[in-house]
Amino acid sequence: MRDQLHHLCRIAERRNIGIQMLPDAVGAHTSMTGGFAILDYQAPGDPSIIYVEVGAAGDVFLEKPEDVAHYRKSYSYLRASALSADAARRDPRRLIRNSTTTRLTIHPST
Repeated sequence: MRDQLHHLCRIAERRNIGIQMLPDAVGAHTSMTGGFAILDYQAPGDPSIIYVEVGAAGDVFLEKPEDVAHYRKSYSYLRASALSADAARRDPRRLIRNSTTTRLTIHPST
């Protein structure tokens, strides 16, 4: 895992990538049982899809608008609770020192 964190420190220096760290101190959160991704498409008629990592039971794709809304809200909460991407960029070694974090989020910077 340490090698992965060193790699994340290197890519955190790029301006087009944001890395946020969710400290253990946040406590229980919606992403504790597995990760998820919100898949948005450029075509106006293509609905967003949620990909949920379930583990041994298999992964799930959700398309219902209420499911998409739930995961968007969860994602917003996770980003708001995490340390900022700017903080990680200013002190990327903090990612390694705090390697007991429960979740790292990597997203394109805007």
